[in-house]
Amino acid sequence: MRKFLILTLSLLFSCASTHSYHENISIAGDQKNTIFKDLKKQGYTKVINLRQAGEDNYSHADALKEEKAVRDAGLEYVSVALPRQQVMSQNVDPNVLKGIDREVANVGKDERILVHCSSGSRAALWYGQYIYNAGNVTKEEAVKIAKENGLKDVNALKALEKILDEK
Repeated sequence: MRKFLILTLSLLFSCASTHSYHENISIAGDQKNTIFKDLKKQGYTKVINLRQAGEDNYSHADALKEEKAVRDAGLEYVSVALPRQQVMSQNVDPNVLKGIDREVANVGKDERILVHCSSGSRAALWYGQYIYNAGNVTKEEAVKIAKENGLKDVNALKALEKILDEK
């Protein structure tokens, strides 16, 4: 089995921590628009936002501001909404997860990406199924790693377990 390193990165600004199990993928909760230039300096090339405009206090205008901040920093911006309602109902559309997987697959091996949502739970849910599907970990290890890397919501945990059981 391939060796992996669990690495918690504390960004040098006031934002949520990012977590990385795979060398060039970091997952996190909400990010402030001011951090993207720093991400570029750290070698990031892409930001994947899992939030859906209109959820909680995240408006369409907020989504546009984030996209602009990411692009202004010289990073690629991708929005692949993983709706909170799907996670809460533990009925996640597999096509959404595949869409995120495709975006990650399009990143070069020397590039770094950030996958984020509002709290980090949806990003960690995606990440757990991603590392499991890659064949690098067992179901139990995938759940444990997802929990260690931001999966805190009970419904998101149940959704991940359901996804893994269906594989």
